[in-house]
Amino acid sequence: MLICTFNPLHRSKGEVMPNVEIHGMGKREEANQLADKIFQLFADKPYVDEMVVTIFDTFVRDKEGDSQPFLRLANSCQDHTTEIIQKLRRLGLDVEHVQLQAFYPKQTIIAVSVNELNKFGCPHCGYRSGAMPVSGGGSGVWQCGECGKTCCVLAEGVVKSTIGFNGEYPELQSHPRRGTPAHGRPDNKPDSGGEFFRSRGIGLDDCSCFVCGTKGHPMLHNIAAFVQCKEAGERVVTMIGQGAVLDYREYEPDRVQVKVGACDAHYANLEELDRLVSSGTISTNVVKMARDFSLTPSK
Repeated sequence: MLICTFNPLHRSKGEVMPNVEIHGMGKREEANQLADKIFQLFADKPYVDEMVVTIFDTFVRDKEGDSQPFLRLANSCQDHTTEIIQKLRRLGLDVEHVQLQAFYPKQTIIAVSVNELNKFGCPHCGYRSGAMPVSGGGSGVWQCGECGKTCCVLAEGVVKSTIGFNGEYPELQSHPRRGTPAHGRPDNKPDSGGEFFRSRGIGLDDCSCFVCGTKGHPMLHNIAAFVQCKEAGERVVTMIGQGAVLDYREYEPDRVQVKVGACDAHYANLEELDRLVSSGTISTNVVKMARDFSLTPSK
């Protein structure tokens, strides 16, 4: 039996579209042609773009062995039933109508427990870091830092979100990537050598001078720069030596920074370092150039 199904989808007002099945066409080519005709019948209707077609290889026959294809309309929303049946009858086939008691659409927003989010990362791509701009009542809106997609995260023991997503309150489900550990930023290096080093500009922090090692003030001038990962940050700290510290936080494993300080006397050196790393990379040669920099020309 060949079955073509127009799967029910939600319109913007929550109205459920019908499920139109084509039974007994026998040949895939004939089923495709009939599906095209159905689309044409509803071309002037706003819901035609929401229709999809699924085809199964099946047959329908009578006692004599003759093919008896027919159409079946199954729907829970009856607003357009009469109109749909009238249009389908134009195709010259018998039409059945089955009224569904209810239709339960799949969740459009994935809701996972915070424990599984920590283990398996983003339910779409597996990335472990993201932002939670909205939270409350044991529920949160979590946005992935890699693919940018959104999911709902639920505290342990919470089975339904208290936060609505376009009127939908997602219920807890198994993590789609269960069994695959979450991943972070890869330990990549620039093709030109050195390390990635994305400066956030010059500010103030508790640090020491990368030129003279001075640490005599509560706060010194400093550069805070994002590095690729913790391992890369450790290499950058080793590369710079004095005046550089790693800023790694367990709750933000993919927002790793290296901070480089400078005293008032060597503020110009810090400015030069910030200028030299504007391309987003740092190297041993860049560090040496910044340390050796002087506003006073050598004689």
